[in-house]
Amino acid sequence: MEGASRRLALLEGHLVSYETYSDAAIERNRCAAAAAAPGAAPVGAGPVVLIGGMVMDLQARASVATDVQRGGSVPGRVSQSAGGVARNVAEALALLLRSGGAPASRLPLLVSAVGDDLAARSLLQHWQSLGLSSRCIARVPGGATPTVSVVFDLGGEVAACVADVALLERELGPPLLRGAGVAAALAAAPVLMLDGNLSQAALREACGQAALAGVPVWFEPVSVPKSTRAAPLLSSLTYASPNEKELAAMAAAARQQQFCCCKGRCGCGGTCSCGGTCGSCSTASDCCCCTAQCGGQACKCQPAGVSAADSGGGEAPPGTPAAGTAAAGLRAMLPDVATLLLAGLRHLVLTLGSGGAALCTLAPGGQAVEAVHVPALPATVVNCSGAGDCLVAGCLYGLARGLPAAQALCYGVAAATAAVQSESNVPAGVPEVTGDGVATAAAANLTFELKPVLAFAAEQLKQEIKVFPPGSGLFPGRNTTQNGGWSEVEYTDWVSGFGDGCLWKMHALTGDAAWAKAAAALLPGLEPMKTNTGTHDIGFIMLSSFGDALGAQPPPSAAKADKYRRVLQTAAASLAKRYSPKLKLIRSWGSDLGAREFKVIIDNMMNLELLFVAAALPGGKSEWRDIAVAHASTASKVFFRPDGSTYHKVIYDLQTGKITFRGTHQGYSDNSTWTRGQAWAIHGFSAAYEATGKVLFRTTAQRAADLFLKRLMPDWVPLWDFDAPPSQPWKDTSAGAAAAAGLLRLSKVASSPTRAKKYEAAALAMLQAMGTGYLASAAPLGSPRLASILMNGTVSAPSGNYGTGTIFGDYYFLSALHAAFGRQSAA
Repeated sequence: MEGASRRLALLEGHLVSYETYSDAAIERNRCAAAAAAPGAAPVGAGPVVLIGGMVMDLQARASVATDVQRGGSVPGRVSQSAGGVARNVAEALALLLRSGGAPASRLPLLVSAVGDDLAARSLLQHWQSLGLSSRCIARVPGGATPTVSVVFDLGGEVAACVADVALLERELGPPLLRGAGVAAALAAAPVLMLDGNLSQAALREACGQAALAGVPVWFEPVSVPKSTRAAPLLSSLTYASPNEKELAAMAAAARQQQFCCCKGRCGCGGTCSCGGTCGSCSTASDCCCCTAQCGGQACKCQPAGVSAADSGGGEAPPGTPAAGTAAAGLRAMLPDVATLLLAGLRHLVLTLGSGGAALCTLAPGGQAVEAVHVPALPATVVNCSGAGDCLVAGCLYGLARGLPAAQALCYGVAAATAAVQSESNVPAGVPEVTGDGVATAAAANLTFELKPVLAFAAEQLKQEIKVFPPGSGLFPGRNTTQNGGWSEVEYTDWVSGFGDGCLWKMHALTGDAAWAKAAAALLPGLEPMKTNTGTHDIGFIMLSSFGDALGAQPPPSAAKADKYRRVLQTAAASLAKRYSPKLKLIRSWGSDLGAREFKVIIDNMMNLELLFVAAALPGGKSEWRDIAVAHASTASKVFFRPDGSTYHKVIYDLQTGKITFRGTHQGYSDNSTWTRGQAWAIHGFSAAYEATGKVLFRTTAQRAADLFLKRLMPDWVPLWDFDAPPSQPWKDTSAGAAAAAGLLRLSKVASSPTRAKKYEAAALAMLQAMGTGYLASAAPLGSPRLASILMNGTVSAPSGNYGTGTIFGDYYFLSALHAAFGRQSAA
């Protein structure tokens, strides 16, 4: 790919646009403080709390080609279902949380009110059937349960709507919210959602409690008229999710609220006609914000515009596409967006219907609006009524996991896709559309700058060449030491080839012949390894050195290529000697090839590629390929648990052929999942499928990948073991780098385009996370300068070797960068 940067692939392969919009509309004097800098939401210990409507929805849609029309009737179908914005969001959120393995204690808590009629009994019975608590849902004697009747047109959009929700505004007020149970739950929530059915008094009470507890607040407007209720409370809100019409109404109400810019505050420097202090204007016409001229100049303050009452009514659809391109549409709405952000709202999630959604925040300094646009996914639209609710649920799911707002929005767009394709307000397929919970989201900074990463890598590797010159007999070791430099190993250590491999990868990334020259100079020191039959790691060593040398572009000379071929095939013959026809496995450890204890580790999957490559070269033996196929076939059965996680080590009794042990060597426990081992499985089985086309190997690689992504940390960098306790929270960038390289390889052969895009998007997000937050250049001040490219790697946590640079992590990081971005300009 040309250039030094590439935008992350996201969701179903759509690109996210990250643009900064500047406009004079927000370069005026403020009537409110600038919003706080965006970031991830704090994660409370309790469930997400949602306060708002539990409603009985009546939905009508035509069943013939004739669309609905005013003053007439058409044949159709009328259905009823549980609804209400807060209720819908809570149900969708519960589905997402359950799909991610959340315990019952973290399922959402709904605070609402219903009557004592048949509708109430039906709603509560359904709620309890979902396994959700109704302890904070008030039952009002003699009350009429809120009901909303919606008529849809043939396109699935709302044609008309009547809402009877007076009970909510009357009963869901401050007294109920001050109850001990509600107040305690709210204080412990990771995030609080309020819907527009609440009265201003209830909104103010909930926001006040949230502020005292430090809980972020999400406001969902519900409709155009109700959206304006939040205008006086914008500085208390962290998030709001209006559509275009709701945005206009909220902005108009906010300007009405703040129109007294007061004497001396007008952006043009003139005097306000009210001539008084802030708040003294009696009408809009008294204020300079609402006059055409101010002091003889055009007033820079925003005009008040249309009032909320003039902007329409009824239940609005979840969002309409912005006119023209996303950028043009967002620019057209910029004055309204800026109004809300300048009034104190921290994040504006603007729903755009078929245009997707956009996250808008104030840039540092408050002089521009930053907008991240997440396009909508392709979908066959059946019903748009639940899309907005599911979008909010997806966002809340991400926020509850501690993700930044941009990542959380990606979950929201994915969840909304499920909603528009179902007649239900909350389709059961929501968790399926959002995938494994992390693979459909991208990191908050959506632009990955490759050039500075390559520049830093070049700086580190040039120093490595000086420290480990050709002929020294020493190579960069497994980890950096306390003084920051590399440990040292001889050519027989399993990592000896990775330093040379890093140089070959830099040549592949940059095309700079100097890297190839430096790498080739190290090959003679590694060549003696080709006859070593004492370890399976010969594959790691020879592939990262001679394998990369043979695959270099432009290709090596014929003489050099023949030399590299012969070395690789000699090495393959050495590795093949470790194969047991009885067990159909290659022995991993031990130089005594006849030893009864036969140890095999998942790492061995990475060494099979030596056999595949050597067999495919001129003069190669089919026997080598057969050995690799047999080992991979057996490993796919004995190393995997039912959930797709892997054991690190399997021990056989060579005499009886029976397994005597399955567990770990470098993981947390025998039943835990060592993340680097899981990454080896992704990479190794993907390579085996590439070489053979055997579906078993692709299926196994995908099982390993799906488990890895399901359990990956929200920041895209794995722990050293997925089951490590909180007391051992050490990261392993080497596992992340190896997994990213494997996922990119798997994405090219995945069983479906959806899987391919998911694996690629996740790999790119992982690379971005490591390339922006885990480069060794980001090491804390005062710590020794690290010789590695990445920091926070784990060699072996049980041995106390963690929190270092790793040479194999650097190699797979560069490998993945090359797979993702191709050759760049010389670094």
